[in-house]
Amino acid sequence: MSESEKTGPAWGELPIEQYFIQNWSFSSTKTPNQQRSRLVTEFLNLNTLPFKWFKMPDLKDLPAQGTGFRLPTTEEIDIILRPYRCENLRCALNSDQRVKDDTQMEEWIDTEKFGEEAEWAVLDSEDLFNFGPGSESWRQIYDIIPELAGPLLLQPFQVRSGDGECVVKRVPGPGDDILKNMYIYFKRDLATAKEDDPAAWLHERDSVIESTGMALQKVVTSTYMVAADQEAFQTGKLLVLYLDGFRRVIREVRIDDELDDIGSIVGSWTETSDLPDYSILSERYRVNGDLGRELYQLIEVLADL
Repeated sequence: MSESEKTGPAWGELPIEQYFIQNWSFSSTKTPNQQRSRLVTEFLNLNTLPFKWFKMPDLKDLPAQGTGFRLPTTEEIDIILRPYRCENLRCALNSDQRVKDDTQMEEWIDTEKFGEEAEWAVLDSEDLFNFGPGSESWRQIYDIIPELAGPLLLQPFQVRSGDGECVVKRVPGPGDDILKNMYIYFKRDLATAKEDDPAAWLHERDSVIESTGMALQKVVTSTYMVAADQEAFQTGKLLVLYLDGFRRVIREVRIDDELDDIGSIVGSWTETSDLPDYSILSERYRVNGDLGRELYQLIEVLADL
């Protein structure tokens, strides 16, 4: 396909574009860039997103989409959408093109492992994605492609809202069916762990709970990201981050090419969605962390142990 033949998704199909056109104020005193920046922040902090926004509907099917999805006007395209992202980047979310321009990245990334998803999954344009030094610099990707915060697997995150509309939650809560079912097995497995190794339960209870709770951590993991940060180029070890829907790190690990590679990371997620047991649990998702306390529900879970 030639450069002139490449086209991205129809205007308005990408989730952030729907949020833009449905929340834009033409009477605002803010500049367009200021408005877009504010709306990106709001989008990334939404508790739920309409399921329709993830459907990428064909234009001919739009009448059936209801009020949750609408086409942008020409004015909205020109003022709101077109200045936000170049066409090549929009293509990168929905096409087959890819440019290889960095030897080290090519050694790390074999795009065949990603298949047809390589174009949006492998973001290696230095002009767009070189964020400079800093342990948290990778977070700047969400300013450019906020859709990456959305779940890779929709099913665990789909629920019905009060009006019956299907929505996608950023993070499943303890009252959602997917987690309520998981707590049954979590309680069972903790009872087994306590019986099998009483000494570990007595002296290393937090570690036992966190290890047993990996299935819960997996459920709330909405996506993973492989980052070629400054340390990766210094050590040769890519950083792999497992995140919830609010971009909070659940687990992280450095890939040691003598023990693992990106193919196994991709394959594990694609086939099983497992989290590597050698990855490091973040402080916030530990037993005493604010997110861990909410996730493990220990007062209720441990009541019968």
